[in-house]
Amino acid sequence: QILNDFPAKHYVLFAGFVKTLDPAVVTVFTDRLDELTLVSLKKYFRENGKIIVFLENGGIVCSNYPGLIDQRIKIINTDLSSEAINKNYSEIIGLTDMIFCDIENLELNEKVLSVLNNLNYSRNPLLIANNTEMSEAEQSILNLGKPYMPLASFSTEKGTAVAEIKKQLAAPSELPPEKLSSKLHIGCGYQKLNGFINVDVRPTEATDLVHSCIEFDDFPTGKFDLIYSHAFFEHLNANDELRCLKNIKNLLSLNGKVMFLGIPDFEIIAKAYREKLKGPLSETFNLMQVYRYTHGAPEQGGEDWWFEQFHKSVFDVDRILTLLTFAGYSHFIIFRYYFRDETLPLSLGFLAADNLRFDNYNSELVFDEIGKICKDVTNRNVEILFIK
Repeated sequence: QILNDFPAKHYVLFAGFVKTLDPAVVTVFTDRLDELTLVSLKKYFRENGKIIVFLENGGIVCSNYPGLIDQRIKIINTDLSSEAINKNYSEIIGLTDMIFCDIENLELNEKVLSVLNNLNYSRNPLLIANNTEMSEAEQSILNLGKPYMPLASFSTEKGTAVAEIKKQLAAPSELPPEKLSSKLHIGCGYQKLNGFINVDVRPTEATDLVHSCIEFDDFPTGKFDLIYSHAFFEHLNANDELRCLKNIKNLLSLNGKVMFLGIPDFEIIAKAYREKLKGPLSETFNLMQVYRYTHGAPEQGGEDWWFEQFHKSVFDVDRILTLLTFAGYSHFIIFRYYFRDETLPLSLGFLAADNLRFDNYNSELVFDEIGKICKDVTNRNVEILFIK
C-alpha cells in the first residue's frame, strides 16, 4: 500500500498492520530508524517476534529512548543500493511475513524497490512510505498481485485531507465524511467518540489519526465546528499549552467552539488537602490523592509511556484565563464541575470561541453542553468562574 503525505506514517503503519496481521518476522528497509517505529513495534509486535532492519550505512538510529532496541531487533548496516546484497535480500524475504520500505532518499528508495521487484517479491504484505507519485518500481511491485491491507491515504493539496481519513485497523469503522469534517477530538487516548476525528500521538483502538496534538499545519483551517478534549491539557509541556490553543483556534469554523474538560483544579486540590476534606479515593484527601491529581500517576503508563502520562502543569482559573486571553479567543467561559461521583468539584473546563458568545450561559446550559459529549458528568452543580 502506497501512503502519500501521511503524518506519523510509522505509527499508523505499524500499529495497524502489525496488530492486524500479527507477523512473526518483519523486515524493514530504511535510512532512519526512529523512535516512533520502535515504540510501535515494541507495543504491538508479538513477544517472540523478530525484527530485521536493513539500515543504510550512515543511517540514523534513535538514541532518545534507551531500551527500545532489544534482542528481538537485528540491525544490519549495509549499502542498500549494492547489488551484492541481493542474495541476503532473497534469504530474508523467504523468511519474513511483512516488509516495510521507509527510505527518505528517493533515489535509494527506487533502487531498493527495484531489487525487490527483480526478486519477484509477491508473497507478503509490502508497505511503502514516501512523498512522491507512484514510481515504475512501485507499480511493478503492486502488479505482482501480492496481498496487502489497505489503509486510507490523503493529500494535503486537496484541502480536504481530514475528511478523507478512514479508520481501517483491526476493527474497521468508517465515519460519515460530514461528521469527520466538523468535529475534532484531540488527545483521545482510549476514548473513541462517534462522529469525531479522534486524534492522539499514539495508536490505540480509539485513534482515527495518529498526529501531533499541538501542531496542525496540515489540517484545513476554518473547518471545525467543535474541537474537544478531556483530561488532555495537563499532559502538555508548559511551553506547548499556548501554542496548542492558538493552533486549534485557526481550525475553527465561523461559529466553531473549543471545549476542554477534565483539567485538575489545583485551587480545590490544595484546599482539600489543607482542610483534610473527604477525598474520592480515601476518607481524607491525603498526599497520595494530591499526587494523583497533580502528577497523573505516570507509573500507570509503563516504561514506554510514563512521561506522556505524567501531568506537566498545574492549573487554576487565573492560569486558564491568561492562556485563553493570550491565545486570542474573543469569547470564553471557564467553569468548575464534579466528575462522576466525586464529592469535590476537582475539575476545570472551558468553552472558547471567536464569534460565538457565552453571555447568556448559566450552569444549566454549561451542564447541557458537557452532557452532549461527556456522560461522566452527572452532578448538575456546575460553577461558572469567569465569562468574557
